[in-house]
Amino acid sequence: MDTDSKTISVIILSDGKAGHLKQSLAVAHLIDHASIHIIPFSYKNSLHRFFLTLLAYPPLPILLKKFFFPKKLAEIKGDIVISTGSSLAPLTFLYAKNHSAKSIVIMRPLWGLTYDLKIIPKHDHPKPSSNTVITLGAPTKISEINLEPYAQKLVHKLPPSSRKMMSIFIGKESPPILIQKIDRVCRSQNMDLLITTSRRTSGESIQKIKTVFSHHPHCRLLIIPTEMTQPEHLVEGMLGLAKLILVTEDSVSMISEAASSGKKVIVIETECLRKHKEMIQTLVREGYISTASASDLEKVVVEKLRDTRPVKKLQDSVLIKEALQRLLCT
Repeated sequence: MDTDSKTISVIILSDGKAGHLKQSLAVAHLIDHASIHIIPFSYKNSLHRFFLTLLAYPPLPILLKKFFFPKKLAEIKGDIVISTGSSLAPLTFLYAKNHSAKSIVIMRPLWGLTYDLKIIPKHDHPKPSSNTVITLGAPTKISEINLEPYAQKLVHKLPPSSRKMMSIFIGKESPPILIQKIDRVCRSQNMDLLITTSRRTSGESIQKIKTVFSHHPHCRLLIIPTEMTQPEHLVEGMLGLAKLILVTEDSVSMISEAASSGKKVIVIETECLRKHKEMIQTLVREGYISTASASDLEKVVVEKLRDTRPVKKLQDSVLIKEALQRLLCT
């Protein structure tokens, strides 16, 4: 494929999960001259999923394909098709076969099918191969962009202050002790807070966060995505402004973005999947992040702020970009 001047049509199959779409978009944005088209897809029922999965394993009657392969996918032609998560991997395989497109799957796909490029995190224990990129975190474009313009755009929207800033990304749950510790540490370190919850954050946690930080003297920004429209490029702006980043451990995408920012990062321990903990432990061993429980947060923050060693920046996107360039040259 000639990538010097041709616009490359990239199809993203989306299962409706925001985190999965974010990872697919991160990979798509690493492709030069990409024209990106997102196609939402959900199986009608378990039988529909079963037959579509079967279609990926030849030989099967062409008639079966006619009835079960989605019409909207048959009509839209792309050069590359990308999906994240195992549920859409067979459909990605079928789309690539139908349109002679390059197939890219993120996370471990179903066994027995071949894809042009697989991007799989180390904690999923992938088998090394020539068409597999093994990452430490989730795909993100953060390490590839200059955060400063986004930081400057966001800071102009904030109340004036000369204090250094701590950006905090809260996932599904936020224990009361964590809220108390954040309140305490920002006062003791004389730092301002930029806080955002997620769409998964429980209503109870949101209420507690609002009670403490809505009119807090150190809180310059509090974004509740379920209650308001968040500023454009909020994440990039918060990462760019931060002297220190705190993120709860239940969001793999957010941890990966923070670790790719070139800033000091502390991951706050909560309840998360075992494989996510494995990823976090790897990032700690490699020196990209630190971890803290809610109870010892203040101690770890002080240590992190005093640490004068250069910050390691996660560069998974470099490996992915190199693999994409090889793929597009074939």
